[in-house]
Amino acid sequence: MDHICLRMGKNHFEDRENFPDGFVESGFFSDMEEDILIYWGETMYRLEIGDIYPENEEEEHFVRMLDKPEIANSILERTWLKYRRHINYFLESGH
Repeated sequence: MDHICLRMGKNHFEDRENFPDGFVESGFFSDMEEDILIYWGETMYRLEIGDIYPENEEEEHFVRMLDKPEIANSILERTWLKYRRHINYFLESGH
């Protein structure tokens, strides 16, 4: 994995509502993607909702990428988009 400048979350990120058995166990995510979501998911979530503000170029790019997914260029960004796609699917399907 490339050097990551995005802050790690202060807490492990979990989504028990949509992934009650965990990210890997859902069958949607690899072990590496699960690690990304657990360790950086809180920061990505908080950046997405505007609870925290970007502190460096990587975080600024992440926030821009939320409006322009086609510019995703890191494994963190691609994993977050994958997570959001599954959440949106669950919401639309009434899961």
